[in-house]
Amino acid sequence: MEHSEPTYAIEKEKVWRSTLEQESYEFADVQPAIKEMTHDQIKKDKEESKIDLSEANVFKSFPVSTMKWVTNKLYYIDNKFYTLIDYEKSEDGKIISCKLLSHKGKDEKVLTDPDEISLLRDYININLRIYSETGSGQMASVPIKLQNKLSTELGEHVEAITGMSFGLFKFFRGSTIIDGDKFLSSYQDIEEDMEIIGAAGFSKPYKFMRFKSTYEWPHWGYNRSTVDAACWIPNKNVILYGFSVYAACEPQFNLSFKVYINDTVVEEGEMTCSDYEDKYFCRIILKKFHSVKANSKLEITAQLTRVGSSDSYLDFYYGEQGSMWREVENDHMDLWTVESSSKSGSSSISYGNFPEIMYYV
Repeated sequence: MEHSEPTYAIEKEKVWRSTLEQESYEFADVQPAIKEMTHDQIKKDKEESKIDLSEANVFKSFPVSTMKWVTNKLYYIDNKFYTLIDYEKSEDGKIISCKLLSHKGKDEKVLTDPDEISLLRDYININLRIYSETGSGQMASVPIKLQNKLSTELGEHVEAITGMSFGLFKFFRGSTIIDGDKFLSSYQDIEEDMEIIGAAGFSKPYKFMRFKSTYEWPHWGYNRSTVDAACWIPNKNVILYGFSVYAACEPQFNLSFKVYINDTVVEEGEMTCSDYEDKYFCRIILKKFHSVKANSKLEITAQLTRVGSSDSYLDFYYGEQGSMWREVENDHMDLWTVESSSKSGSSSISYGNFPEIMYYV
């Protein structure tokens, strides 16, 4: 019986890492819980050769960033949270005493023993179990910083495990849904090695079209200094995964783009576009999924130029009647608002490029 090659829901290199033996295992950015060795090294050490170097054992833990000492922030010791009131350093920069106040503000604790001070942490380890299209019930032990939002902490680990954006998941502790804008310490009964479940919730992919029709003539021209841009605002949380530009009236063109969410660049890229989707559209799938929260401003800028060194204009198809975007037939008729972008040097709501954006809800 023939065996077909496996297929992957996302690009393999985003999720897998190479070992010393040039094999691939899941979890691209996860550090091994034990030192990785080649087969030859294992054979030389009989004791080490008894260790089961299966994927389940090797990829267990994430690295912990440097401990930061910040007063009036929460720390964890003896299964309890404390606020750091004050601390003292020696001349060589080592912490020699800490004054702590319990999370409820009742009990004071002073640490002077170096061994006790070494147990004080600004994070706790949790067991994160992930259910996604790339696997079922993958488990990893991850450190969660107490001073950072859960969207920041969980987001980094989820992307390392699955290659997918935090925004595509819902997180639960038992029956309680985890709010990414909160801190871990804001939840009750937090404890070391507790389990949090993350479940991917894909909708079908959607496209939003902003123009009622496409101009074939006269064309829309760009030279090397022209920057085009457009702005969209959703009224609910969405996940952006791509956008379209109009095709050139030639077989290929260079595209340089930036994606902004609330004026912060979340992705940028350069490419040569050819083999267009159809006569009019060239669709760009982004390298990452990007969470766009309700009422956030999503802007995309682009420079579209001729392949080669020529600075002459390159003609493109373009959209018209863009001011009538509310009447364009889309799956979500009331989800998006279109506005002029302050970053554009050429187009407006009514005319220009960027006929589509592609998203999940």
